[in-house]
Amino acid sequence: IRDRVSTQSTWGPFRRLVCQDLECLPFQLESEPPATKEGYEKFHCIIMVGVMEFLKNVPAIFSHLRERLLPEAVFAFTAPQKLSVDEEKAVGIRSYEKSELDGILAAVGFNTLHYETLSGFEYDKRITVHYHAYLLQSPSV
Repeated sequence: IRDRVSTQSTWGPFRRLVCQDLECLPFQLESEPPATKEGYEKFHCIIMVGVMEFLKNVPAIFSHLRERLLPEAVFAFTAPQKLSVDEEKAVGIRSYEKSELDGILAAVGFNTLHYETLSGFEYDKRITVHYHAYLLQSPSV
């Protein structure tokens, strides 16, 4: 998704839902002015489901997301568990070892609040994809 989408929420506790191309760093929302010395608008929560399998530069993206979160805000994401190279090619996704994700998260400075594995999907009746699911917290100031 190259275009930015930002809508006002009419349901739940959310004030706004933002859809953004995470690979265009640093990303800037339509409603915010260019970055100042103080930085960009900050968020209470960022959720990424079905995104990690398509990202190329995860450490840079996670670092930028951490900068966009308020202190002690939450970040939740899912990522496919590691597949073989042939399986990744067949399904058309990137997959991850838990240790790879844990290393990126530690380097960026997120605190893991909860981790679990989730059932995913079956591709072509021969490849089963399971997911890592993380709930993280940004550090306090």
